[in-house]
Amino acid sequence: MRTWVSVAAVIFLSAALLFATEGIRKKQTPRLYPVRLGDSYGYINGQGSVEIQPQFDYAWDFRDGMAKVEIDGNLGFIGPDGKFLISPRNLGRVEDFSEGMAVVVKNQKSGFIDARGEVVIPAQYQYAYEFSEGVAAVHPDFQSCGFIDKTGKYVIEPEFQDIDCYGFSEGLAHVRLNGKIGFIDHSGKFVIPPIYASAGHFEEGLAPVCIAAKNCGYVDKEGNVVVNFSYENSWGFSEGLGRVKLNEKWGYIDTQGAMVVTPQFEDADGFAEGLAAVEMHGKWGYIDKSGATVIPAQFDSAWYFDGGLAEISIDDSAGISRYGYIDKGGKILFEPWPLRIETGN
Repeated sequence: MRTWVSVAAVIFLSAALLFATEGIRKKQTPRLYPVRLGDSYGYINGQGSVEIQPQFDYAWDFRDGMAKVEIDGNLGFIGPDGKFLISPRNLGRVEDFSEGMAVVVKNQKSGFIDARGEVVIPAQYQYAYEFSEGVAAVHPDFQSCGFIDKTGKYVIEPEFQDIDCYGFSEGLAHVRLNGKIGFIDHSGKFVIPPIYASAGHFEEGLAPVCIAAKNCGYVDKEGNVVVNFSYENSWGFSEGLGRVKLNEKWGYIDTQGAMVVTPQFEDADGFAEGLAAVEMHGKWGYIDKSGATVIPAQFDSAWYFDGGLAEISIDDSAGISRYGYIDKGGKILFEPWPLRIETGN
């Protein structure tokens, strides 16, 4: 099975990464990819040409026009031209930028910095998630969750349960109240009542929901059931197809609920640029929307294509995962490198 860590990931003890990667995929244009060349990190473009020369001790992906880099133990942010937008300093543990703000963690509390690197919302929350649609989900304690604006003012009071409270997507956010999940709008009013055991974000007008364990389907923004609760699990739509699990295998349906790719995979990712990563016999490869294999299963992990390249990992003889990129022909660009997980307080 795939380990959900990527070259661009900052590891937090929260589900912030899941919201960023499985919710709205925000792409940097033109796309630049962090890569290790020799002992330093730089950035390449979708053709594999070096755009920012290797000069960093570590480098992360671009989000919101900025990429986090490390030099001599300090973190800073650069723009697509490689120039520093935030000079390297002791920022604490910091996430990617979204809508001009980034979560920063100091002394095990979360706050926000702006694009200058200045603290604009002090670290005061047990944890916080990135801004989406102008607001951010924050957890003042381990029991509750609400939403703040960019001044730190609550626009939706922390009256929801601590879990299953991440952020807005397509105008709605799923939250938990009295043990059940529903969807609220930006006023905090329930648009879809809290009746579900679990739910995901809205993507392409539909959200995956489960009425009970292994009873999953999809609803629209009015709460109408579009795909009945006949699946063991369901994930969001991308490029017109949604992932569903049936008889312990994953396949894909269209927005009307018709099966397009028969469940046959041990695990599966969403479609991007016409291809989806799928797991077969413990290895990952890529299929097209007909279900045909385009890149044979050969990787220990694989992620979605973005700008013509996809991130993959291969375990070496010592069992260490090494990360790199492939093109749509399955060719590996550059020598894969081991991931370093960020730590901090």
